[in-house]
Amino acid sequence: MTYIAKHRKCDLMELDRELGEEVDEKFTIVNLKKVILNSSDYEEEFAKEMLEAIIVRRQEKEVLERQREKEDKDRKFEREKEERDRQFELEKIKLQTSSETSSVTSESSENNTKYNCAELQKVLQRFDSRTDDISLYLVVFERQANRLKINKAD
Repeated sequence: MTYIAKHRKCDLMELDRELGEEVDEKFTIVNLKKVILNSSDYEEEFAKEMLEAIIVRRQEKEVLERQREKEDKDRKFEREKEERDRQFELEKIKLQTSSETSSVTSESSENNTKYNCAELQKVLQRFDSRTDDISLYLVVFERQANRLKINKAD
């Protein structure tokens, strides 16, 4: 009978159910022991063997649950790793594309410098030294050159 006190409440509840007894979650271990001992189907050796089988099943279930949790955790880690790799590749492609675009833009800007200078002449008003202020004219000139992306060296 002392073997009953050594086991978990959940195992004793399962043994009670196996013996055909009605049990409630609120029962204490002492109450469960009394129900087991007063059961009409109680035999000590049979109860010991049943309890051992119940414990083995519970332990196997716990092991399987831990394995499932570990596998889920590993899969989640792999998905996160793959996502990081995809993000890295995406950033790499974006940087390559932007560098290619900037090199193409710089080449086209070299080709378009003469066009931009001609465009600048169209945009700016002619300077009249008798009526206009040179500093104001130079500020406007500088702003228009920046807008048309003309290098200062040109």
